[in-house]
Amino acid sequence: MNVFKTEITQIHLARRKTLAAAALRRLWTIWLRSQISTDATRIRLYNCYVLPILLYNCGTWALTTSELLHLESFHRRQLRKRTTLRHRITAARWGLFGHILRRPDIPASVQMQAYFAPSTAGKWRDRPRTTLPLVLDADLLANSTYADTTLCRRLAKLSLAQA
Repeated sequence: MNVFKTEITQIHLARRKTLAAAALRRLWTIWLRSQISTDATRIRLYNCYVLPILLYNCGTWALTTSELLHLESFHRRQLRKRTTLRHRITAARWGLFGHILRRPDIPASVQMQAYFAPSTAGKWRDRPRTTLPLVLDADLLANSTYADTTLCRRLAKLSLAQA
């Protein structure tokens, strides 16, 4: 795995965390007044103003397990409540993948098809890479029902749009 790519990912995640913490600090005056906002309102405010900043462009991330755990730890520290980001990131990743595969003539789709084509080269000898296609493939193997459900739903939408 490229050390430079890992450092860039860590720097990017640190920046996302800093921006999300700043957004939460801006809401802190509303957050502390219990007579103004209920717990449900606070959660809605967090989901509308802080979470999009934290998860901006998360569909393109190829996070390692430790990076994902650090991100979820940060999220729990902000909310003090257990809600997982893993499902949102997975959904965003599959959404991006669906957009890429929707049109076979765009360069991203051509590159994706070339990437998943059978290779004649030898196996990778170092630590396994965590690229977006590999993470998507691992998601598909880990939870095939999610991909099947999403694929069926998208195919239904496409067939309705074309009809």
